[in-house]
Formats: sequence, structure tokens, C-alpha cells
Amino acid sequence: MNKPAYDLALASIRDSVPEGLRGEFDRQFAARMKSPSTAFILGILLGEFGVDRFYTGQPAAGALKLLAFLCFIFILCACLYRMAVLDEPPVQELLIAVAALIPVAVWSVADQFLIAGAARRRNIVIARGIGDGIR
Repeated sequence: MNKPAYDLALASIRDSVPEGLRGEFDRQFAARMKSPSTAFILGILLGEFGVDRFYTGQPAAGALKLLAFLCFIFILCACLYRMAVLDEPPVQELLIAVAALIPVAVWSVADQFLIAGAARRRNIVIARGIGDGIR
């Protein structure tokens, strides 16, 4: 969701709240909203672990990103073990590790473009819930 559409939707939800209760709406929304900037920074720093998706209320996507990254780490550890203990070149395992890393890396880079919109969409859901609860 782009910023102008987000601002319009949020204003519409806020305007549907009775005027005397808008201060309460604003207080509750400010306490529960998800910052697109925070989501973006979490994506840069911890995106491979799915933290950005957990933050924006998408636990399934966050868990899938975490699982994909852990698979890569497991394969990488197997490569290191084979090199250190067995003194064998882990060519096949390294190819598998690279193949496992590619989707994680692509997903993390794509999320940098998508995560702010996900935070805004989550905020609209939060605002609707608050508005429905106040009315």
C-alpha cells in the first residue's frame, strides 16, 4: 500500500469515529501502530530471520523465512564439519548451501521493497479494529 492511499484510508477510518472519541482513537492507534521505518530497518538488520514479518503481524511468513535461513545454516554447518573432521572437500554440500541461500537472499531483498506496505496494511487493520471497538 502506497503512502497516499494509506493516509486516505486512515483518515477515512478516523473520520468515521465520533468526534468526541477521536482522541481515544488516536491514543490507542499510536500505541499499537507499526512503523514502516522500523519494519524497513528490521528487514535490513534481521530480515533473514523473518523478524520484519513477525513485526508486521505475518507470523507464517516470518516463520517460513526463519526456517529457510536455518536450513541454509544447517547445510553450511554440515559443509564445515565435513571439511574439518572428514578432510573431504564438500563440493556437493556447498552447491546445496548456495542453492538454499539464493531464495533467502532474493526474498530478503524483495522484502525491502514490500515491508513498508505490509506495515501500512497492518496499520489499517489495527485502525479498523480500534474504530469498531470505540463506536
